[in-house]
Amino acid sequence: MLQDESVRTTFNGELNSRVEELLELIEQSRDEGNTERELKQSLQLYDVLKQRKQQDADVFEVAFSIARIYDDQLEDRGTATIYYRDALAILEVISTVPSVEGAYMRVTTLGALAMCYENLGQSEDATDYFNDAISAYEEHCDQVSEVGSSEVDVSDSDISLLLNLNATAAMIHYHFAGNLLAQERWDEAKNVTKIALELAENSSMSTEELEELQHCVHELWLELE
Repeated sequence: MLQDESVRTTFNGELNSRVEELLELIEQSRDEGNTERELKQSLQLYDVLKQRKQQDADVFEVAFSIARIYDDQLEDRGTATIYYRDALAILEVISTVPSVEGAYMRVTTLGALAMCYENLGQSEDATDYFNDAISAYEEHCDQVSEVGSSEVDVSDSDISLLLNLNATAAMIHYHFAGNLLAQERWDEAKNVTKIALELAENSSMSTEELEELQHCVHELWLELE
Protein backbone atom coordinates (compact mmCIF):
# COMPACT_ATOMS: atom_id res chain seq x y z
CA MET A 1 0.00 0.00 0.00
CA LEU A 2 2.79 2.44 0.93
CA GLN A 3 4.59 1.67 -2.30
CA ASP A 4 1.40 2.32 -4.28
CA GLU A 5 0.96 5.63 -2.46
CA SER A 6 4.55 6.60 -3.24
CA VAL A 7 4.05 5.85 -6.93
CA ARG A 8 0.83 7.89 -6.94
CA THR A 9 2.55 10.83 -5.23
CA THR A 10 5.39 10.76 -7.77
CA PHE A 11 2.89 10.54 -10.63
CA ASN A 12 0.87 13.48 -9.29
CA GLY A 13 4.06 15.49 -8.83
CA GLU A 14 5.03 14.89 -12.44
CA LEU A 15 1.54 15.87 -13.57
CA ASN A 16 1.61 19.09 -11.56
CA SER A 17 5.00 20.00 -12.98
CA ARG A 18 3.73 19.45 -16.53
CA VAL A 19 0.59 21.46 -15.75
CA GLU A 20 2.63 24.45 -14.57
CA GLU A 21 4.85 24.23 -17.65
CA LEU A 22 1.87 24.13 -20.03
CA LEU A 23 0.11 26.99 -18.26
CA GLU A 24 3.17 29.19 -18.78
CA LEU A 25 3.39 28.19 -22.45
CA ILE A 26 -0.32 28.86 -23.00
CA GLU A 27 -0.05 32.31 -21.43
CA GLN A 28 2.95 33.08 -23.64
CA SER A 29 1.11 31.92 -26.78
CA ARG A 30 -1.92 34.00 -25.81
CA ASP A 31 0.22 37.10 -25.24
CA GLU A 32 1.81 36.57 -28.67
CA GLY A 33 -1.59 36.09 -30.31
CA ASN A 34 -0.64 32.62 -31.56
CA THR A 35 -4.05 30.94 -31.49
CA GLU A 36 -2.95 27.73 -33.18
CA ARG A 37 -0.16 27.13 -30.68
CA GLU A 38 -2.37 28.12 -27.74
CA LEU A 39 -4.97 25.58 -28.86
CA LYS A 40 -2.40 22.82 -29.25
CA GLN A 41 -0.99 23.48 -25.77
CA SER A 42 -4.47 23.73 -24.26
CA LEU A 43 -5.40 20.35 -25.71
CA GLN A 44 -2.22 18.89 -24.20
CA LEU A 45 -3.10 20.44 -20.84
CA TYR A 46 -6.62 19.03 -21.06
CA ASP A 47 -5.23 15.53 -21.60
CA VAL A 48 -2.87 15.92 -18.63
CA LEU A 49 -5.58 17.21 -16.29
CA LYS A 50 -7.90 14.36 -17.19
CA GLN A 51 -5.30 11.94 -15.81
CA ARG A 52 -5.90 13.27 -12.32
CA LYS A 53 -7.81 11.01 -9.99
CA GLN A 54 -10.47 13.65 -9.34
CA GLN A 55 -11.93 16.19 -11.73
CA ASP A 56 -11.91 19.82 -10.59
CA ALA A 57 -12.62 23.36 -11.72
CA ASP A 58 -9.29 23.46 -13.58
CA VAL A 59 -10.47 20.77 -16.01
CA PHE A 60 -13.73 22.64 -16.57
CA GLU A 61 -11.92 25.90 -17.27
CA VAL A 62 -9.56 24.30 -19.79
CA ALA A 63 -12.40 22.50 -21.60
CA PHE A 64 -14.35 25.76 -21.71
CA SER A 65 -11.34 27.76 -22.95
CA ILE A 66 -10.74 25.20 -25.73
CA ALA A 67 -14.39 25.52 -26.74
CA ARG A 68 -14.03 29.31 -26.77
CA ILE A 69 -11.03 29.13 -29.09
CA TYR A 70 -12.91 26.93 -31.55
CA ASP A 71 -16.02 29.09 -31.19
CA ASP A 72 -14.76 32.68 -31.17
CA GLN A 73 -11.41 32.54 -32.93
CA LEU A 74 -11.56 29.59 -35.33
CA GLU A 75 -15.35 29.76 -35.87
CA ASP A 76 -15.46 25.96 -35.82
CA ARG A 77 -18.77 25.75 -33.95
CA GLY A 78 -19.19 22.01 -34.48
CA THR A 79 -15.99 21.22 -32.58
CA ALA A 80 -16.77 23.94 -30.05
CA THR A 81 -20.01 22.18 -29.07
CA ILE A 82 -18.03 19.03 -28.24
CA TYR A 83 -15.88 20.85 -25.69
CA TYR A 84 -18.76 22.91 -24.32
CA ARG A 85 -20.61 19.65 -23.67
CA ASP A 86 -17.45 18.22 -22.09
CA ALA A 87 -17.33 21.26 -19.82
CA LEU A 88 -20.98 20.75 -18.85
CA ALA A 89 -20.36 17.09 -18.02
CA ILE A 90 -17.38 18.02 -15.83
CA LEU A 91 -19.47 20.69 -14.13
CA GLU A 92 -22.12 18.12 -13.21
CA VAL A 93 -19.41 16.14 -11.39
CA ILE A 94 -17.67 18.98 -9.57
CA SER A 95 -20.61 21.29 -8.79
CA THR A 96 -22.72 19.19 -6.45
CA VAL A 97 -23.51 21.96 -3.95
CA PRO A 98 -25.51 24.99 -5.20
CA SER A 99 -23.32 28.09 -5.51
CA VAL A 100 -23.19 31.37 -7.41
CA GLU A 101 -20.01 30.25 -9.15
CA GLY A 102 -21.55 26.94 -10.21
CA ALA A 103 -24.66 28.70 -11.52
CA TYR A 104 -22.55 31.22 -13.42
CA MET A 105 -20.49 28.50 -15.10
CA ARG A 106 -23.58 26.43 -15.95
CA VAL A 107 -25.61 29.32 -17.37
CA THR A 108 -22.62 30.64 -19.34
CA THR A 109 -21.85 27.23 -20.86
CA LEU A 110 -25.48 26.49 -21.76
CA GLY A 111 -25.78 29.93 -23.31
CA ALA A 112 -22.61 29.38 -25.34
CA LEU A 113 -23.99 26.07 -26.60
CA ALA A 114 -27.23 27.78 -27.60
CA MET A 115 -25.36 30.40 -29.61
CA CYS A 116 -23.17 27.75 -31.23
CA TYR A 117 -26.18 25.81 -32.46
CA GLU A 118 -27.83 29.06 -33.59
CA ASN A 119 -24.74 29.87 -35.68
CA LEU A 120 -24.76 26.33 -37.06
CA GLY A 121 -28.33 26.87 -38.24
CA GLN A 122 -29.69 24.24 -35.87
CA SER A 123 -32.53 26.34 -34.50
CA GLU A 124 -34.31 23.59 -32.55
CA ASP A 125 -31.16 22.59 -30.68
CA ALA A 126 -30.46 26.26 -30.01
CA THR A 127 -33.96 26.72 -28.59
CA ASP A 128 -33.46 23.76 -26.26
CA TYR A 129 -30.18 25.14 -24.91
CA PHE A 130 -31.58 28.67 -24.55
CA ASN A 131 -34.40 27.20 -22.47
CA ASP A 132 -31.91 25.14 -20.43
CA ALA A 133 -29.76 28.21 -19.75
CA ILE A 134 -32.75 30.28 -18.66
CA SER A 135 -34.05 27.44 -16.48
CA ALA A 136 -30.62 27.13 -14.81
CA TYR A 137 -30.64 30.87 -14.14
CA GLU A 138 -34.17 30.82 -12.71
CA GLU A 139 -33.34 27.81 -10.55
CA HIS A 140 -30.43 29.70 -9.06
CA CYS A 141 -32.63 32.75 -8.43
CA ASP A 142 -35.05 30.54 -6.51
CA GLN A 143 -32.16 29.20 -4.41
CA VAL A 144 -30.92 32.74 -3.72
CA SER A 145 -34.41 33.75 -2.56
CA GLU A 146 -34.43 30.87 -0.08
CA VAL A 147 -30.98 31.81 1.22
CA GLY A 148 -32.01 35.46 1.48
CA SER A 149 -34.88 34.58 3.76
CA SER A 150 -32.53 32.70 6.11
CA GLU A 151 -30.33 35.77 6.79
CA VAL A 152 -27.13 34.17 5.50
CA ASP A 153 -24.35 36.69 4.75
CA VAL A 154 -23.44 37.01 1.07
CA SER A 155 -19.78 37.72 0.28
CA ASP A 156 -18.60 40.55 -1.96
CA SER A 157 -17.29 38.00 -4.44
CA ASP A 158 -20.71 36.34 -4.60
CA ILE A 159 -22.37 39.71 -5.21
CA SER A 160 -19.90 40.41 -8.01
CA LEU A 161 -20.61 37.00 -9.54
CA LEU A 162 -24.36 37.59 -9.26
CA LEU A 163 -24.00 40.84 -11.20
CA ASN A 164 -21.94 39.03 -13.85
CA LEU A 165 -24.54 36.26 -13.93
CA ASN A 166 -27.30 38.81 -14.53
CA ALA A 167 -25.30 40.32 -17.40
CA THR A 168 -24.83 36.89 -18.95
CA ALA A 169 -28.49 36.01 -18.48
CA ALA A 170 -29.51 39.32 -20.06
CA MET A 171 -27.57 38.57 -23.23
CA ILE A 172 -28.89 35.01 -23.32
CA HIS A 173 -32.46 36.35 -23.18
CA TYR A 174 -31.66 38.89 -25.90
CA HIS A 175 -30.23 36.27 -28.26
CA PHE A 176 -33.09 33.92 -27.43
CA ALA A 177 -35.46 36.64 -28.61
CA GLY A 178 -33.75 36.50 -32.00
CA ASN A 179 -34.28 32.74 -32.05
CA LEU A 180 -37.98 33.23 -31.25
CA LEU A 181 -38.36 35.91 -33.93
CA ALA A 182 -37.02 33.49 -36.53
CA GLN A 183 -39.83 31.15 -35.47
CA GLU A 184 -42.34 34.03 -35.77
CA ARG A 185 -43.12 33.83 -32.05
CA TRP A 186 -43.51 37.59 -31.81
CA ASP A 187 -45.16 38.01 -28.40
CA GLU A 188 -42.74 35.61 -26.71
CA ALA A 189 -39.79 37.43 -28.27
CA LYS A 190 -40.99 40.80 -26.95
CA ASN A 191 -41.52 39.42 -23.44
CA VAL A 192 -38.05 37.88 -23.45
CA THR A 193 -36.44 41.19 -24.46
CA LYS A 194 -38.24 42.93 -21.58
CA ILE A 195 -36.66 40.42 -19.20
CA ALA A 196 -33.29 41.00 -20.88
CA LEU A 197 -33.50 44.73 -20.14
CA GLU A 198 -34.55 44.18 -16.53
CA LEU A 199 -31.61 41.85 -15.96
CA ALA A 200 -29.16 44.16 -17.71
CA GLU A 201 -30.21 47.10 -15.53
CA ASN A 202 -29.29 45.05 -12.45
CA SER A 203 -26.02 43.64 -13.70
CA SER A 204 -22.32 44.35 -14.11
CA MET A 205 -22.83 45.76 -17.63
CA SER A 206 -21.10 49.06 -18.28
CA THR A 207 -23.19 52.11 -19.13
CA GLU A 208 -22.13 51.81 -22.77
CA GLU A 209 -23.06 48.13 -22.94
CA LEU A 210 -26.43 48.77 -21.33
CA GLU A 211 -27.22 51.66 -23.66
CA GLU A 212 -26.28 49.55 -26.69
CA LEU A 213 -28.55 46.72 -25.54
CA GLN A 214 -31.39 49.16 -24.85
CA HIS A 215 -30.99 50.63 -28.34
CA CYS A 216 -31.02 47.18 -29.99
CA VAL A 217 -34.11 46.12 -28.05
CA HIS A 218 -36.01 49.32 -28.84
CA GLU A 219 -35.13 48.94 -32.53
CA LEU A 220 -36.48 45.40 -32.37
CA TRP A 221 -39.71 46.60 -30.74
CA LEU A 222 -40.21 49.13 -33.53
CA GLU A 223 -39.97 46.32 -36.06
CA LEU A 224 -42.60 44.33 -34.17
CA GLU A 225 -45.14 47.17 -34.15
